[in-house]
Amino acid sequence: MLKYLFSFFFIGLSAVTFAQNNNEVPLDNSPFSRFGIGDFYGINYAAMNAMGGLTATYNDPYHLNAMNPAASAALKSTAYEVGIYGKYSRLKDSNQSAEIWSGHLQNLSIGFPLRNQINELLDRRQKSKVRLGMHFALLPYTSVGYNIKAAQRVPGVDSVNYAFQGTGGTYRMMWGNSIGYKNFAFGVNLGYFFGTIKNEKGLKFNQITDGYQNDLKYNSRYGGFIWNAGMQYTHDFMKKVGGKSEKSGKKLTFGAYGNSSTGFNTNSTQVIRRINYNYATSTSAYHSDTLFSERKAGVKKSGKLPAEFSAGVLYEKENKIRAGVNFNTGLWNGYRNDIQPENLKNTFGISAGAEYVPEYNSYNKYLRRVRYRGGFHHGTDPRVIKGEQMKTTGFTFGLGLPLIMPRQQVSFIDVTFDVGKTGVSILSENYAKVILGFTLNDNSWFYKRRFN
Repeated sequence: MLKYLFSFFFIGLSAVTFAQNNNEVPLDNSPFSRFGIGDFYGINYAAMNAMGGLTATYNDPYHLNAMNPAASAALKSTAYEVGIYGKYSRLKDSNQSAEIWSGHLQNLSIGFPLRNQINELLDRRQKSKVRLGMHFALLPYTSVGYNIKAAQRVPGVDSVNYAFQGTGGTYRMMWGNSIGYKNFAFGVNLGYFFGTIKNEKGLKFNQITDGYQNDLKYNSRYGGFIWNAGMQYTHDFMKKVGGKSEKSGKKLTFGAYGNSSTGFNTNSTQVIRRINYNYATSTSAYHSDTLFSERKAGVKKSGKLPAEFSAGVLYEKENKIRAGVNFNTGLWNGYRNDIQPENLKNTFGISAGAEYVPEYNSYNKYLRRVRYRGGFHHGTDPRVIKGEQMKTTGFTFGLGLPLIMPRQQVSFIDVTFDVGKTGVSILSENYAKVILGFTLNDNSWFYKRRFN
């Protein structure tokens, strides 16, 4: 088991190191990411994403849901999940349009039950009513990648070119524990919010030959502890069999999770200078105005992430159909970032979706074992552009493709398509996103070997 945990952290740290060291080439490109702390990744897991985003109520014996930590109590097998995505976007304003391709890591997670059901069967023990689960997750949170150029005429002075560039992003590393008893489950995530964001602003006068242009660079590292807590309750519908009440296989699951506002710190390097490329030297491609040049390293500021809450309800007929609805809200008017002050607005969102399995144990018809999923999501974004709050609407659909591994272990490849629109009236983005999730399951963890 230790070697798997070591491999998990090694891969996770390698992925983050690669992303942080390659910020000069943004993996995502969106002018919206100039505002706030960037574009949000949203739902990090392919299976939930395909159902519109049922994060509060989703739980599965073979899939992870680190967003609501209570869901890990439902695991019956160790689940190792890796998700990646590719995205095509078409940006459009009143004058022009542009096409953008991007992609990134979607999630890196591992979770397992702390009690192995095989041990209970072999020891002929009565099945415990207490369920324990644990998970670790590396979840990208926001992405920054933009390169914007604009021109403006300053009356009586000159025409001015503005240039804005940004790269980087933020992540969440989560450690979660959950406990389930009878129909209740409760869990807590403890984690760390971190990342690096680089912003650069430039101003150049076009007609003033010997004019110097302003150049401002900010390289900020973010860090802070975060948490959230969640619960799930399942109501089983009963049926009469031989005068006795038994579970009918139909049930309702109610779920909720959230967190209070949490603080973070920033450590920044700021470079403010005035340069002229017409006065190149033998050692530099430009000349810097020594009277207007300043570099500050180790500028320490603070900020605050908002309180967020999500709740939902899910109907399920075991091994056949699941359908539910989810609501979420974020108090982003309480967001604060001293290094880059910005006024954001509160958000709300609604999503709905379903999953259907024709015949989960079909022996010779593979397509009848596939999980077919579909959903819808709509909500607001905390960022405000020209006084208008951003909105996002999308439709999702996907497949859960089961794989039979050695020792009859069941694993999955989850494919999700998300098609929608985001932005404001003056600048909108139509997008098509493909998410691939790979889930490897193994129920031999914590298994007691026996020798005769």
